[in-house]
Amino acid sequence: MINVLDLNPSISSILFLVIVGILIWYTFSIIYHFIRFGVGRKSKIIALIFFIGSIILFNATLNAYNKIIWSEFIQYIKDILLLV
Repeated sequence: MINVLDLNPSISSILFLVIVGILIWYTFSIIYHFIRFGVGRKSKIIALIFFIGSIILFNATLNAYNKIIWSEFIQYIKDILLLV
């Protein structure tokens, strides 16, 4: 059994979860308001298109996040900050 208290989450994983939470809340609120307060069928179609686009964007973001080599990225940021 995994002891959850011994796990040490990194800042990047916490930041990623916060960003995902904000994205999900934003998507939900847009879709909810389009469906709830929209009149006719067009608002429902727009909400569906927005929802599909949000799923595609989320998958692209998740894929890009997994392909980042964090040690090189952090070194790149340090180099930029030293130049300024």
